[in-house]
Amino acid sequence: MTAARKSAKAVCATCEIFASEIPSTPRPSAIVAREERDGRIPPLSAGSPSPLRLGQMTDSCRIVALGGLGEVGKNMTAYECDGSVVVVDAGLAFPRDEHLGVDLVLPDFGYLRERADMIKAVVLTHGHEDHVGSLPYLMREVPIPEVWATRLTLGLIKSKLDEHGLLRAAE
Repeated sequence: MTAARKSAKAVCATCEIFASEIPSTPRPSAIVAREERDGRIPPLSAGSPSPLRLGQMTDSCRIVALGGLGEVGKNMTAYECDGSVVVVDAGLAFPRDEHLGVDLVLPDFGYLRERADMIKAVVLTHGHEDHVGSLPYLMREVPIPEVWATRLTLGLIKSKLDEHGLLRAAE
């Protein structure tokens, strides 16, 4: 076992659990073999692209966390690739006691305002305020072509958009 792997085990319990399955040289074929053995995915056919090619990113891709890192709330991440942006979640945070007079804390929409013409959709993972609460505010600042979510989540945000006078724009 290498020194790097020993330090990873000391830092992360998950790494320690799966350490016996990690090949010394990471190989996509080893990952596929493990998943096939566990029955989670069917075997790849001879003509299928390799997992490495399926998950490979081009130089023009980036993931930008606009909120939600190192804090509770304001979950929002932009995935930009080949001239398109998909936003995952549009959350807000509630102010702390020291934020007198502040009702809501929103993520910084500046990155999205600069790329407004590139935005293809907002994907909402679930209906909690820290994941959907800033959607009406985002829609006021940036045109959102589509919102993708489960029926339950769409039902939860429908009343929120109606409250903000944005329901017609969203339909």
